[in-house]
Amino acid sequence: MKTKAEFWRAWAIDGMPADKQRLAEAAWQAGRADRDKELREQEPAAWNFQHRETGRCMELTNDGINNPENFIANNPRFQLIGPLYTAPVPPPDVLRLSKELLAAMDEVDAEAQRADQPNANAWSSAPTVRMLHARKALAAALAKHRGQS
Repeated sequence: MKTKAEFWRAWAIDGMPADKQRLAEAAWQAGRADRDKELREQEPAAWNFQHRETGRCMELTNDGINNPENFIANNPRFQLIGPLYTAPVPPPDVLRLSKELLAAMDEVDAEAQRADQPNANAWSSAPTVRMLHARKALAAALAKHRGQS
C-alpha cells in the first residue's frame, strides 16, 4: 500500500513531460534517504488516530502526558495510524533557487517547442546554459543548508 506522499508523488510525476519525470523522480529518491533519517532522529509532534467505525481522524499531541498506549486503552474504537512530524522549512535561498531552476526548465521546454516549428532558426543553447547554472546554484545552496559545503 502506498503512503499519501508516494501516491501524490506518482500522481504529480505521471502528469509531467518525460524529461521532467526523470528529474523529479531522481530528486525524490535522492531526498528520500535524508528525509527518512531526519524522521528517525526527530520525536513525533503528534499521533494520528482513526475511528474504526466512522473513519473520523484525530490527532493527539505528544505532550508527555498523553501517549498512544493510554489513548488506545481509553478509546478502544480508535486505531493508531502513525506518528506525525513537523516538516523543516527550507531556507529562503533554496526556495528562490528552486523557482529559478523550474523557470529555467520551462525556458528549455519553450525553446524546444520553438525549434520544432517549421522554418524555425537553429536551437538556442542559452536556456540550457541558464538551467545548468540554476541547477548548480541550487545544489550548492542545498549542500550549504545540509552542512556539506
